[in-house]
Amino acid sequence: MKTGKCTSPFLEIIKKEAVWNPNWPASCFMKKQLLLLLLLIFSVVQAHGQANQQTLDSLKTGLAKSKVGQKPEFYRELISSYAYINRDSATAYAKRYYNFETKRKDKPGIATALYLIGNLHYDRGEYDQALSNNQQALEIAKEFKDIELLSRIYLNQGSIYDALGVKDSAITNYLSSIALFDSLNDLINVAYLQINVGLSFKSLGQLDKAGEYYLSALSILRKEDDQFGIATVATNLASVFILQKEIDSALAYAQIGEDGYRELGYELYTVFPITTKANALIKKQEFSEALISVNNALPLAEDNEMNEELVELYMAKTKALLNLGRLQEAEKSAAQAMEISLKSKSLEDMRDAYHLNYLVNKKVGNTEEALESYEKYAQYKDSVEQKERVSLVNDLETQYRTAQKERQIAEQKLDINTKEATIAGQRNRIFLIVSVSGFIILLGLLIFFRNRQLQERKMQAALVQEKQKGLDAVITATEEERKRISKDLHDGIGQKLTALKLGLLSLKPKVAEGELQNEIAEISEEFTKSAEEVRQISHQMMPRALMEDGLVKAIEDLLQSTFRFTKMQYNFDYHGVDKRYPERLEVSLYRIVQELLNNALKHSEASKIQVQLMELNQKLILIVEDDGKGMKPSSSAGHGFHNIKSRLDFINGAVNYEPGPETGTLATVTIPLSS
Repeated sequence: MKTGKCTSPFLEIIKKEAVWNPNWPASCFMKKQLLLLLLLIFSVVQAHGQANQQTLDSLKTGLAKSKVGQKPEFYRELISSYAYINRDSATAYAKRYYNFETKRKDKPGIATALYLIGNLHYDRGEYDQALSNNQQALEIAKEFKDIELLSRIYLNQGSIYDALGVKDSAITNYLSSIALFDSLNDLINVAYLQINVGLSFKSLGQLDKAGEYYLSALSILRKEDDQFGIATVATNLASVFILQKEIDSALAYAQIGEDGYRELGYELYTVFPITTKANALIKKQEFSEALISVNNALPLAEDNEMNEELVELYMAKTKALLNLGRLQEAEKSAAQAMEISLKSKSLEDMRDAYHLNYLVNKKVGNTEEALESYEKYAQYKDSVEQKERVSLVNDLETQYRTAQKERQIAEQKLDINTKEATIAGQRNRIFLIVSVSGFIILLGLLIFFRNRQLQERKMQAALVQEKQKGLDAVITATEEERKRISKDLHDGIGQKLTALKLGLLSLKPKVAEGELQNEIAEISEEFTKSAEEVRQISHQMMPRALMEDGLVKAIEDLLQSTFRFTKMQYNFDYHGVDKRYPERLEVSLYRIVQELLNNALKHSEASKIQVQLMELNQKLILIVEDDGKGMKPSSSAGHGFHNIKSRLDFINGAVNYEPGPETGTLATVTIPLSS
């Protein structure tokens, strides 16, 4: 688990109380749609949050004005942004993206577009269409082996099979996705997939396996201090407690999940814990309170076409109305649950909806309708069970066919050996012809593959160049924005705070001595502190020393501000670097020093740090050495090291990490000045 104080009270409760119980039943967990949405858009949610109109307008303008090679990124951003506010618009842009990539005959782009279209169909409960799109994307993605895209396609396909009730296929796809995410060291997605696998195993009655995957996921989420994931675990635990008839605990954990999502700003996800809370209140026979919870969640679920949750919400509403004696409203609510379940085509939802309609019609006295609903319920109940049996039979049939095929291959090999013995004499006569033909074919293949390699090298060089241009543009834009914000803070808010302080102090002589003068002094001191904080933020965004005095002065200021309030000793030596360098080089090297110092301060447990900067043989060399505990093998995969690599790519530099002469870490950065 990460060190440091947790910023959210509900996280502390979960970390102390969320314990695995191997006896929890399979149906206790939340609907899979939450986990699918969570995994498919997790990275987008973290990076972008809720899209606002200004962002959308900016993306549309960028799409219209961008070059052909830059348009795919704008399409993907628009699809992701609209997915939270207008799914029709998201679908329209996804289809435009598909047509664009099809026209370009770009297979990675086509696969990505099909995958995104499949996601949107899934969100609407259109599972057959989602599966078709996803399978097309999978076949294309296998050709160019994009591991990240393949991992997400397998994830999506597992979720679709999960919704269709084909649990073994869901598990197979989830495990394939886990293996790929694990190879990318993407632990967050590994954790959420492990929850999905655990849920599937629970529904198949394999409790030990389910517990193993669920416990592993919880361990990862705790270590990563993932607030979103912990909120998800809380909501799952609430469903568990309902089935264990521990209703107060269920309500507490549902509230934790709801507060967690709301605290993170993800109002859409509160639908899931609110649904769970409503079911818990029904179990507690607090039907009026349950009805309030349902009515709070329904508008959000309807606006976002969350069909699976809508079915559960209307079923909960029906039960509450039924127990409150509001039979006509209950009958209408049950019909709505039935209508949505038929649209979603989920066998489990249709089974549960028909059973509820049976109970309502029986209560109302509609004997004929009650009988019809019960017959449908029995039919879909059998279908769910039959699908699981068919899946098992298919596995056995596959094993049988494999064994049969292997036997046929063995018989064919025996027959081939017999024939080869018969035609051994003929082989000698045609040996010369085959040799000459083989030489000609080999020569042709060598020429073909050589030409293809040349083409591939040209293509790779073009891709690298395009990637470098994109990276240059991003970093340049970032630094320009930092510079603008820094100037606005220093020249705007900073000066205003100083003026306010002076104005306040000018009042002090006009006021009689006493308590009021003391208050003026205290307020003046707060203005001073605020101005200092603004100045520090301004300097962090774009240090004035770097812009005015160059690298040496900026690094000296950085060392002083970084270690001012610590016990760590530092030393800075430099040689031949008093002159100014190009702005992009100075800014990038300053950010690299900043990242290395932060890493040493946070992780190394060092007492001393040595920084050296020199120019040697047309190269700028930076050496940062500490006497701490050294680097772990997994450290180089962190965000800090990724930022350093991106900065170095921007200026064609390189970095090498190795143990120090005694202990700790020695980082050597080399930047060619000729480029």
